[in-house]
Parts: sequence; C-alpha cells; structure tokens
Amino acid sequence: MITAARIQQCTSRDAVLALFREFGYDVAPVAIALGEWRRAGIAIGWSDAITLDLAARTPELDLYIVSGDPLPEAGAIGAFLRSLTSYNALVKPVVVGVGPARLEIHDLSSRREHRRLDIDLARPSAHALDRLNLLASGREPARIFDRALDRESLTRQFFERFRRAVREVSQAIAEARAHEPKDAADGQALLLLSRLLFLYFIQQKGWLNGERRFLIDRIDAAIRNRRGVYATLFTPLFFGCLNTAVRERDDDARGLGRIPYLNGGLFEPSPFEERNPGLDLPDELLRRVIEEVFESFAFSIDESDAAGTHIDPEMLGKVFESLMANDERLSTGSFYTPRAIVDVLAARAIVAWLSDGDAAAKDFLESTLRGESARRPRNARALALRLQAVAILDPACGSGAFLLGALRVVERLTLALERDVPRDLRRRIVERSLYGVDLKPEAVRLCELRLWLAIVAQTDASADSIQPLPNLDRNILQGNSLLSPTDFLGDNRGDVYREWIYALRAQSDLITRYRNAPHRERASVARLIRANDGRLAAELVAKAIDLDEREQEQLCAPQRDLFGRLRALNIERCRELYERIGANRRLLDRIEDGEIGFFSFDVHFAHVMARGGFDVVVGNPPWVRNSRIEPGVKRMYAERFPLFHGDGTRGAAAFHQPDLSIAFVERALSLAVPGGVVSLLVPAKLLN
Repeated sequence: MITAARIQQCTSRDAVLALFREFGYDVAPVAIALGEWRRAGIAIGWSDAITLDLAARTPELDLYIVSGDPLPEAGAIGAFLRSLTSYNALVKPVVVGVGPARLEIHDLSSRREHRRLDIDLARPSAHALDRLNLLASGREPARIFDRALDRESLTRQFFERFRRAVREVSQAIAEARAHEPKDAADGQALLLLSRLLFLYFIQQKGWLNGERRFLIDRIDAAIRNRRGVYATLFTPLFFGCLNTAVRERDDDARGLGRIPYLNGGLFEPSPFEERNPGLDLPDELLRRVIEEVFESFAFSIDESDAAGTHIDPEMLGKVFESLMANDERLSTGSFYTPRAIVDVLAARAIVAWLSDGDAAAKDFLESTLRGESARRPRNARALALRLQAVAILDPACGSGAFLLGALRVVERLTLALERDVPRDLRRRIVERSLYGVDLKPEAVRLCELRLWLAIVAQTDASADSIQPLPNLDRNILQGNSLLSPTDFLGDNRGDVYREWIYALRAQSDLITRYRNAPHRERASVARLIRANDGRLAAELVAKAIDLDEREQEQLCAPQRDLFGRLRALNIERCRELYERIGANRRLLDRIEDGEIGFFSFDVHFAHVMARGGFDVVVGNPPWVRNSRIEPGVKRMYAERFPLFHGDGTRGAAAFHQPDLSIAFVERALSLAVPGGVVSLLVPAKLLN
C-alpha cells in the first residue's frame, strides 16, 4: 500500500525508479539521446536540459521517465506519445514526469486522446493515491495504466458520490424540517452541494484565505472544538463573507480570514433558508460529505485542460444528468452533449451571423477559430462592434454547455478583432450576450454556476481585489420555453412594445444595474424589475384576451355562405377560445395581485424581444417521443406549433408522431431576429 508519506519522497528520478521497482516493474533505465531520436522523427519538443529515460519495458508497455524543472508542457509530452504510437502501434507508451514539487503520469487513450494524472507531492490527493496503488495491482501493465488514467471512471466515481451525498443531505434536511415537502429538501440539498462544489474550485485559486485546504481544516477544527460546522463555518462563510462586502462583515465572518465578496446570488439565502433560519445539519454528515465527495478528488477550474485526470467545470453537465433517474431523462429529454458537438454548432452559428454573407469575413473568422493566423479584415472594427451587441439564447440550456461554447467562440473572435480588449472580457460577454431558459431549477443553478466559474477561471486577481460576480438570474431563468399565455399575440405584441418603448429602455437599464448591484441594493432593484414585469405581463395578457374575444365574437356570430345558407359553427374552436379566455382572465387577476406565475420571453426578455429577438439561438433541445408527452400538454403544443399537429395518423401533419424537438425548432425560429441564425441539434427525421 503506497501512502502519502511514501509519495512525498519521490522528488527525483532515482526515487521514482525505486517506486516503480516496488510496483513490480523490471526497472533498467536507459538514457535517451534526444538529438538522435529527433532525427529519427520522434517529436521531442523540449530542451536537452530535461532528461529522458526508458525506465522499463514489457511486451505491451514502454515506461519513460522525464525529469527536470520545469517539466515539459503537457502538449509537448502528448505529441511525444503520439509520435511513439505512430512508430509502434503495438506497444503502449507511458511517460512519468518528475519535478521537485509534483509528479505527472501521461498516456494516450484507445482513441489517442492525451490523458494526465497530476500528483501534488506536498499534499497528494486521495484520488491520486488510489490511482498510484492501482499501478501495482497486477500484471497486464498497459491495461492497468488505462484504468488508472481513465477520465470516464473518474467521472462515474464522482457522480455516484455526489448523487449519494445529495440524497443523504436531503434526508437529513427532511428529518430536521419535517413540515417541508420533499422537493424543497431535495432542492436545498443540491444548493448546499453546489455551493461546496463552487468553493472547491475557487479554493484551488487560493481565494479562501490563501489556503488550499481551507474547508477541511476549518471543519476539523470545528469538530475538534465541539462547535457546530454548519452554524460556525458554513453560515458565516456563505452569508457573512461570500454574500457580504468586507466592510460590512461581523466578527464571526472576519474571523474566517481573507475571503472575497463574490455576490452573484449563489450565496444569497434561499427561500428555504429564509423559511428555516435555524437550519442545522449533523457534523458527522458534513465531514463525511467533504471527505468522500470533495477531498477524494483533484479539482481544476480550467475547462480547456481536457487531458488532466481531475474534476473540472465541464463535468457539471454530466453531474446534472447523473442526478436524474433514467425514466426522468427519457421524459424530459435531458442528455449530456459532448463538447466537440457543442463547439461546432456554436461556432458555425456565430460565424454565420457575424459574417452576414461576407465571404472574406467568414474565412477570417473560421481561420481564427481553427487557430490559424489570418489577416484581419478591413471591417474588423465593425465586426467587433456587431459582436459586442450579439444576443445568444439556448431555450433548453440544461447545465449551460452551449452557452459556455458560445462564450468561448465570442471571446476568441473578440480577441482576434479588437486591438484593445478589456481585462474583464468574459464577464462582459456573459452579462450582455448570453441568455438561457430551462424547465428544471437545478439545471438553471448549475448553468449559473458554470458561467460564474468561467468568469473566475480568467480572473488573476488576488482575493482582496476580486470584482464581485454578476447576478445572472435575469440572464438564466427557470421556465417553460414552449408554453406561455402570450404565445398567440403574433405581430400584435409589437403594438404593446411600441407603447412601452421608453419603459422597456428603463427596464433594460434596471437589469444592467441589477446584474452588478451589491447585496444591499439587490432586493430593491429586483422589486422594481418585477413590478415592471407585472405591468407588462398584464398588458400583454389583456391584449391576448382582447384578441381571443374578437375571434370568438366572429366565430359565434351567425354567418351565411354565398347562397344565404347558415354556416355550421366551429364548436371545438369556440370551446378552445372560451377556455383560454377564462384561464387568461384568472391569470390576469393573479398578475394584478402581484403574482406572475409563468415565464414568457415577451415579458422576462422583453428588452431583447422588442428589438426583434435573439441574434443566435443555439442548443440541443429535448428529444422526447410523442408517446411520452401527456395528452393535455400535446394539445397545447398543437395549438401553438403548426408542425406539431400530428395525431398519430399519416398525412395529419408534416411529421408522423412529432416529438418535442420539433416544437423547439418552431419556437427557436420565432425567437430569432429577422436575419438571425438558429443552430440546433435535432433528430435526423426532421430532414426526411
């Protein structure tokens, strides 16, 4: 059994060679002449000051040791491994990098993807020790290295532990607050785990009092001194520090050290916490969750590092999927989209919109995204200004994969087009350009979390000078993208928007102010925005009622044909209108009482819709089979979306048994501005 103390001794080439002898490898190092190997065509992209040894050979594996300070870049080691594989595809090459502070183990997957395990020699993680001990677990070394560096197995382990922790915390909350419904306890448990997950990412940046073990050390101290972890650590950390400016903190919060004020809403008391201000959880449970879920894995905030064997923000999409039962995934159509697909769809959509038919601009933008050097077009400044104003929507955003993909594309294109780029570029893109909606509140929370982490990842400020994170709950909203009481307004919504032109401009200014409002102002600005939402919603719903009443009056009035005979009434249509008018009247009463119980693009994104809609609509909408959609909901979709009129008989609609993705395609087209671009991942049958 290899312990942390044993690994901490591996600071030199000879110490690592001794370690692999303990693992059972027949170690007989041979120094590699770098110049000769380069001339033979092997890619060795580092200086001769870094040594390379072939440490051990088996019929199926070659083990190399690279030692130096600093170690070669990961990309150089990946290129070296690929060139070896091209030279001899039958033998698996593995590289162990040895530096004074860390070890690195590199290999290639069966798909020739570069993988890397990082080991901090000062504090090797439980996951790193587990992977190292696996290397000594039998013969077949090539297969063992495959298992040790497999990111998918790491992902599964983390998901299983995260899901189990959510379940255990939810059960503890339900026992402590038996009057709360199960859904509320589940939501609060996921919020707590999401907060801890976010903190483990920023802990790696040294933002928690400059300590990389801040949370576990403080928990151990609280338990040792018999002080409740939740009351004396989590409550002052979440609300007293991360949600409160430094100058306004009380003594308990100040006692935790140098903690930044992050704002952003993640650490604002939830409705559950406001209803249950004395909420507490057992110390043993919290210690176990921290130890088993978070301390057992390495965390990296860099999503671009696809080789590292660690937990990164991109995995949050898989976390979201893993929290759902299989039946729920099938009924909601929530599935993880691989990053390669996300990047292609986002890039093509944004390039098509930005170039707007300009072939030269399109070539430049595509070359930029491929990483190729290209001459800046003459209209680069105009393109940059156009890009600054882009509005991008994912109407079924899930954990935010497509919005993150759009962020990366807009960022890269801005850097290529602009000569003077602001340091907070990512923050500006997130605030002004990215919008998302999802039916599930936990997806909305994870989407916000990933966008915050994307901003944090590009921030090199110290904990004392961090700019608070933006409030994103007016960019990422929970709601139904397909069903709204304002859906039948058509072009008539423009009449309301024209009357509201100045109010919408003021509302847009309020939303901009709200995104960066400190916690003292946040509630008051949010009330003003909600009040404006209510007034606009009332006008739009009243307009919808008026239009339906006019149609109902025309349908119900006696009408004669050219021969003077009375036409038959469309009883079914009259009934539909009667029910819809009644429902909208009841809804209008609730709105006038201060309750907006629905999501509507026309209301909540009115400042975007009033200018014509979104420039780019991108995403992977739910693929839910027609048979899994409830009959009542199916009828509402059929009322709104012409392509969804299928009733199971051929010839009744453009599609036999249309699934939910078809409704999303129609909705996306209606939300896009004239001249905008829609880029959705949809079933192939839409093209049949």
